[in-house]
Amino acid sequence: MSWIKYSFFILCLLISATIVAYPKCRNVRTANLKNRIYPLKSSDFTQNKTQWLRVSNGRYEDRSEPTSLSFLYLEIVDVAYGDLTGDGTEEAAVTAIYGSNSGSFYLTDTYVFGCVGGKIKLIGILKQEHIEKDSGMDLQESVKNPLKIKNGVLYITHGTEGNRPSPEFTRTFRYRIRNGKLLLYKSPLRRRNY
Repeated sequence: MSWIKYSFFILCLLISATIVAYPKCRNVRTANLKNRIYPLKSSDFTQNKTQWLRVSNGRYEDRSEPTSLSFLYLEIVDVAYGDLTGDGTEEAAVTAIYGSNSGSFYLTDTYVFGCVGGKIKLIGILKQEHIEKDSGMDLQESVKNPLKIKNGVLYITHGTEGNRPSPEFTRTFRYRIRNGKLLLYKSPLRRRNY
């Protein structure tokens, strides 16, 4: 093997070792979660088809119909960090509200991201309708700063009556990730006692 080929071979080994030793995502906190593409699937707004929404500065607005005063929007309202999978690294939970600007209600989804294979990856979505089904409760909007992650548990608080609910009309739901799925953990808490 010539000296040039040998040097090229060693250089390739060093580069590949560097790529393996220093993956792009070492910490989910480095991800720009307010500027990325989010999947949205909703019977109310996307006819149960997945739409990929490019969120910029925490907001998406579909103004594809210039003559319409109504448009779909999605807004990032809270982000929480903590270890949800028990692997010793943090995940990020991102709460997004979405609806029509001409409507009087909106829905809430929580997206969970983690570092997988050196990249930021969506590892689960907790939809408002999923929480309603699990708890048997009708939910209204999420409250201001609804998220917290503590001791491997995702806490998310929703109003249970009326618009802009007061604390006595809220419930905090607890979820854990088990076998790659977000599962209800214990019964809902009244108010935010976590």
